[in-house]
Amino acid sequence: MENNFKTKICGITRPEDATFALKQGTDYIGLINYQKSPRFINESRIKELIDDIPLGKRVYVNVSPSPEELQRILTLGFDYYQIHFNANTDIQVLKTWSSIVKPHQLWLAPRISKKDPFPEHLLKLTNTILLDSYNVNLYGGSGETGDWNNFRTLRKAYPQTQFILAGGLNTKNINNAVSLSGANFVDFNSGVEESPGIKDHQAIEELFSLISKFRKPH
Repeated sequence: MENNFKTKICGITRPEDATFALKQGTDYIGLINYQKSPRFINESRIKELIDDIPLGKRVYVNVSPSPEELQRILTLGFDYYQIHFNANTDIQVLKTWSSIVKPHQLWLAPRISKKDPFPEHLLKLTNTILLDSYNVNLYGGSGETGDWNNFRTLRKAYPQTQFILAGGLNTKNINNAVSLSGANFVDFNSGVEESPGIKDHQAIEELFSLISKFRKPH
């Protein structure tokens, strides 16, 4: 059976970190273009970094980009577009994103608190939902873990959708996170860093050693 456990290393700012993560076996590399993120890289820097990432593994990450911005980004060579946004974002905005980059390339990451109902309307616009830990002031990168039990519930409720587990994942909690959430796609950022945007190669190597058991075909 083909292995279907996937990983993404996000917040890459240096080519050596991308190269190391890819050698360890990550499936995707995320480049953050959100100016308020401490891992922000501008479009000029993206152009320098993206050639170090093979086709099929390039993920653009931003928060509520304008249609014009998203249209411009299409020329940079990304494969997937991970967009974070507030749960109450107007549906027409979401439809515009989906029409620009197409559902199979769009990874929607709604900011949802425990009291918010799951926005089912998103499932018509994308094949992939990323669930990060909720923080009223931040869009990811907080180092806080999410609701792993709720992730499992949603994954079972919507089996046709690819759910990505994100939020504070690291070498100390990844086994527990996968066990409780049932995730088969996980996203790492602050949990494998020396400082924001500077990846810890030892932590990444240890991480892939730990998750090797999930990646092996059964």
